[in-house]
Amino acid sequence: MWPDISGWLNIRETAVIGKQATGTLMIGFKDINNPDVTIQAKIGLCPVGKGWKTESTHEWNTELRSAKPFEAPVSLSFTGLGEIPVFIVALDTQNNRVAGIGRLIFVKADAQSSIPLPPTPILLDNGWYLYTDPDLGFSFAYPPTAHLDAGNNSFDSSKNITIQFLLPEKPYQGMSMRLESNPNHLSGVEYAKQLVETSTQKQAPIEFLNSIKTITFGNLPAIEVPIPSMNAETTVIVPFGEKVLILSPVHGAAVTNVENETLELFYKILGSFKFNISK
Repeated sequence: MWPDISGWLNIRETAVIGKQATGTLMIGFKDINNPDVTIQAKIGLCPVGKGWKTESTHEWNTELRSAKPFEAPVSLSFTGLGEIPVFIVALDTQNNRVAGIGRLIFVKADAQSSIPLPPTPILLDNGWYLYTDPDLGFSFAYPPTAHLDAGNNSFDSSKNITIQFLLPEKPYQGMSMRLESNPNHLSGVEYAKQLVETSTQKQAPIEFLNSIKTITFGNLPAIEVPIPSMNAETTVIVPFGEKVLILSPVHGAAVTNVENETLELFYKILGSFKFNISK
């Protein structure tokens, strides 16, 4: 067994049969005795019996670092009714350890459309919707053709917000936002440097430091830079208070890059951010 691992599947607890349910998978471990350890792992979504299917990637070979969870988008279609189990399974290929984290999704037929709906978002004059974070008060606009999910991660008390851009005849495209603790009040440059040095176990190269751009984000100082471990075209890092917000465009495993339309939507959403610093 693998006792020091935990995971999280951020999809709604209820679904309608035959409809796509999208969200985020996250799994990680914490080795207190060896906080810098890195292992090779196989991670996947495992059906117990029948009940769901997917046309997107649901198995990953990846490197896991202590206290740095792995994250990937998921999209499931449920084929059975009632409580359908979905398991995240992780295999530590170096130490022959395995762990499973389960989640029950209650699936109803279309006629039983009493599934609790999220609060109706505020419609803006330009036709986009307004999201306001209930915990920290920051807000941003997103297009009506997008699907938004938000939830807290029990593994490390972070918060994740994913937006899937529903582009016709395109594989998974969207953006991710991760809100982490920043108790040492690191600047954006310091946080980016820490991310690179933690993932590579080497000093951040001068070429990386020179590629960092200083920007203004929602009236706050921020930085933008491609971070290799993020597997994204660019990453924006915004420290505020004892938190830091990390934003990147994302794509599914079936493609190697995000579409130009995805980048355009990403930057439009960034431009709509507002922060309530009093929170």
